[in-house]
Amino acid sequence: MGLGADAVTSAQAQALSIPPYLFGLCVILLTTYLSDRFRSRSVPLIILCNTSTLGYLLLVLSGLLHKRLTKLASDVADIESPSAWWEEKIPTSTFLTTHSSTVTMSYVGIMLAAGTIFAIISLVITWNGNNSETESSRGAGMAILQGLGQCGPLLGTRLYPTDQGPEYISGSLTCAGCMLVVCCLVGLQRWRLGRENKRREALDARETAMEGDGARRRVKRFLYML
Repeated sequence: MGLGADAVTSAQAQALSIPPYLFGLCVILLTTYLSDRFRSRSVPLIILCNTSTLGYLLLVLSGLLHKRLTKLASDVADIESPSAWWEEKIPTSTFLTTHSSTVTMSYVGIMLAAGTIFAIISLVITWNGNNSETESSRGAGMAILQGLGQCGPLLGTRLYPTDQGPEYISGSLTCAGCMLVVCCLVGLQRWRLGRENKRREALDARETAMEGDGARRRVKRFLYML
C-alpha cells in the first residue's frame, strides 16, 4: 500500500522508500547472527512471520480507515487549515487523508512487512541447506525451493491492481494470511524434525549400549537443525 499521491511528493516518496530496505538489512544481519549463535532457524522464522503479519494487518487497517475517512470527508464542507501560517483553504478529504494517522500507520506497516520478508527468505534458504543430509539432496532441495520461489512475483503482481489503490486492502490481507500459513508450517516442521531427532538419538543410544564401551565408536546419525 502506498502512502497516497496527495500525502507526499515524488521526491519524498523516493526518500521514504530507503528506510524499509535499511531496516530489512539490519534485521537480516541480526536474525542470521542470532540464528547461528543459538543454532535455531524455526524460532526466528516464527517471530519474523508474526511480525510480518502484524505489518500487513496494519496496512489493512490503515486502508480501511483511509477509505472511511475519504467517504466521510466527501460529505462535509471545506475546512480551514489548522496551521496559522497557512491561510489558504484545503479540501476536507485531502486534509483527512494526508494529516491523519493513516499515513503513519501505513508507513509502520510497510517497515514491518518489507523489513522482515527478506530475513524470512534468507533463513528459509539456509534452513533448507542445513537439513540436507547429502550434497545431492541439498542441490535438489535448493532447485525446488528456487523454482517455487519464482512463482511469488507472478502472484504478487496480481495482488495489487491499480484499480484497488491506494489502499490495496485485499492484497495486504492475502499477504497477511500467507504469512500466518508460513508461521504454522514452520511450527509444524519444527515439531516433525524434533520428533525425528529424538528417534535417531534413541537409536544411537540403544546401539551404543548393545555394543558396549569397548566396541568401535559408530558415527552418529544426522540430526536436523530446528
